Amino acid sequence: MGYFRTRLWIHFPSLVSVLSGQHSYEWHNRSPEVITSRGSSHPTTWTLLSTTRIVYTIILIINHKKRVMNTSGVLFIFWLCLSIGTAFNYRTILTTAFSDNSNPENESSFLSRLTFSWFTPMIMNGYRKPLTTEDMWSLSTQNRTNVFIKQFNKHWKPMQQNSAKHAINIFPVVLKTYWPTLLIIAFIKLLISLLTFTQPLVLDRLITFITSHANTSSDTGEPIWRGYLYAGAMFVSPVLASVLKGQCKRLENLMLMKIKSCVTSSIRLSSAGRMAYTTGDVVNLISNDMHYLKSFFSYVNNLWLTPTIVIIATCLLWPQLGAATLAGVAVMILLIPINSLVLTREHRLWRKIITLTDRRVSAITEIINNIKVLKLYAWEPAFMKRVSERRASECRELIMVMVSGVFKNAISTATPYLVSLCSFTAFLYMSDQNILDPNKAFVSLLLFNIIKGSIQTIPALVTATIICKVSVKRMNAYLNANEVNESFVDHKPNQKTPIIVKNASFNWDNNCNDSVLKNINIEIERQSLVAVVGRVGAG
Repeated sequence: MGYFRTRLWIHFPSLVSVLSGQHSYEWHNRSPEVITSRGSSHPTTWTLLSTTRIVYTIILIINHKKRVMNTSGVLFIFWLCLSIGTAFNYRTILTTAFSDNSNPENESSFLSRLTFSWFTPMIMNGYRKPLTTEDMWSLSTQNRTNVFIKQFNKHWKPMQQNSAKHAINIFPVVLKTYWPTLLIIAFIKLLISLLTFTQPLVLDRLITFITSHANTSSDTGEPIWRGYLYAGAMFVSPVLASVLKGQCKRLENLMLMKIKSCVTSSIRLSSAGRMAYTTGDVVNLISNDMHYLKSFFSYVNNLWLTPTIVIIATCLLWPQLGAATLAGVAVMILLIPINSLVLTREHRLWRKIITLTDRRVSAITEIINNIKVLKLYAWEPAFMKRVSERRASECRELIMVMVSGVFKNAISTATPYLVSLCSFTAFLYMSDQNILDPNKAFVSLLLFNIIKGSIQTIPALVTATIICKVSVKRMNAYLNANEVNESFVDHKPNQKTPIIVKNASFNWDNNCNDSVLKNINIEIERQSLVAVVGRVGAG
């Protein structure tokens, strides 16, 4: 019996070590703490479990030697499993070492893309240490600039070539390039809206089911499993809507990033254009106006989605409140003229603000470019006063816009409550037989909340549309200026003389008949010092 207990003491922990060794090794090796942002794994780190296992194995080996046991089946299986597991780990390390740091999204499964779980290694790596450029994955092919700009140029180049006949308009070019993505986003948003409308419908059935089972005299005979089905549908519907919202937002952000890159790449001006637009104007176009263009495309689907949601919600309210629903519709119609007056004034203010912003940015750019001259002649106070005055004018108009925005948001926020109040009041006063039971009250309030969420996006949508219209007009004016004639310049590699000018003539703009500089020939060698000397204003 003692010998049996000794053998059990030796082999039972060994068996536990063998059975848990490989599985715990694999589990540890795949834990988030050791996964890098590139999807690879570090070599096995020493944990308490792994250290204890190895130490215990060594003790067993020494014990076997003392007992003159030359071999052990349990230890053999343990070392075999550990070797196989380590071989798989080293194979992963070698594969990662010779890989090109590819994006794991390209090889991720449908479920992984749906839940964004392929991005988890990057999050865990950022949790452990600050992310660097080396930690970043390479971009997917469809998200690389050279790929989507080629698609943009298919519509942009023909418009450039016909600029002599028709003025350039960047907006239809963007629409032609990204209308498939806009349609996909629109379809996903429609699905999200339909899932949102399933909640009041299911809630109506659920309340009816609970009421009927609570009151035995009015039992509808519905089986109990339908109650669980209704409750499950109330849970599944918002979960699916949330998943679709994540996918929709990702597609939208990628599209906005591509639009910004494409429009920015299309801006090239000649000297005539630079005379009409300062550096500050260019910076303002690329930063502010580009932001307004992106804001419009983020709200563009609400142009048709908001009216659709309001119409569907009104139709669903009719079975609950009947003709009293028209009282809420009348309130929304009465508020349209007030909103129109506010939006017209806001449009006028935004046009003025953008002009004032251009003047301020131009003044700041002028100061930065001539900072040494300002310090030499002590002109800093005069220029600072100039910038401050322009900023003060801009702020006065911004205050007016904020006041207008507060009034607009107040109307937008109050509209759903006024609609529900008028509808419920009309429902109760239309007939003494109208009873606002829990079924009608909760379902109607849920539908009113859906209307509220849609109506509250109207101010941001209208503001984005107004500012985008002004910004696109400014971009088009900029793009219709004289462009660089690329045929005048060749880009050929030359190690000895990287800059060569042959028979060149220069003038200030295309309206000048005589060239300021004629028949210029010069070759500038690499690493040479060249100075152009002449009178001020000589060209």
